[in-house]
Amino acid sequence: MNSLKSHQSFLEAEQDIMIQVSQLFTKAFGTALEELDRELCLEQSDQPILHRDQRTIQLVCGNVSYRRRLVEQEDGRHSYLLDEYLGLNRGLDIQIY
Repeated sequence: MNSLKSHQSFLEAEQDIMIQVSQLFTKAFGTALEELDRELCLEQSDQPILHRDQRTIQLVCGNVSYRRRLVEQEDGRHSYLLDEYLGLNRGLDIQIY
């Protein structure tokens, strides 16, 4: 983070800090979602993990990217446990404001 002294005005400093805080938050939120995905998959350890891929959702503070696991359910369906847990519909762009 740049020091407040390095900015020309208080407004400029505030804007810069808000950008940096938003970036930190979106990265931390993505990490938290990946940890939740890991926990959900551990609870369903009998379901084979087919692969992991990335998803991005748009929040007020910015885009949050995370990797989640695709599993095969007992009935043969493929699903992302994290997306189901969060109530996110398959294949839709998510914008949460």
